[in-house]
Amino acid sequence: MFKSFLSFIFVLFVSNLIFGQGTVKGKVIDGITGEPLAFAKVKVEGLNAGANSDFDGNYTIKIAPG
Repeated sequence: MFKSFLSFIFVLFVSNLIFGQGTVKGKVIDGITGEPLAFAKVKVEGLNAGANSDFDGNYTIKIAPG
């Protein structure tokens, strides 16, 4: 369940990668309880980019435009 939720988050922000904005921001939440997930690992597939969510589940990944 958790992996499918992270995949869903990734799909939501992939359009940001396509248009080369340079940053991916989001929030990781538990699919059952709706609570933010602190310190979850978030990775962009195909790139050597990732981040850990903060205490409130927020994350920001900076990537090269394009």
